[in-house]
Amino acid sequence: MKITDALKGEHGVFYAQFQFINDSLSSANLSIIQSLGAMLAAALVPHAQIENEILFPALEE
Repeated sequence: MKITDALKGEHGVFYAQFQFINDSLSSANLSIIQSLGAMLAAALVPHAQIENEILFPALEE
């Protein structure tokens, strides 16, 4: 599998997570929303690091 395929797949997961959080805003309490946000952030940080350290420099070559 190419790294770009993995990153694009993660983008799909992130979109779904953002949508789930958005849909939960009216019915979930603050601690649940914070937990959902923390899970999303935990996945976004390493994803962004891979993009910034590997993908984007390779695209500039």
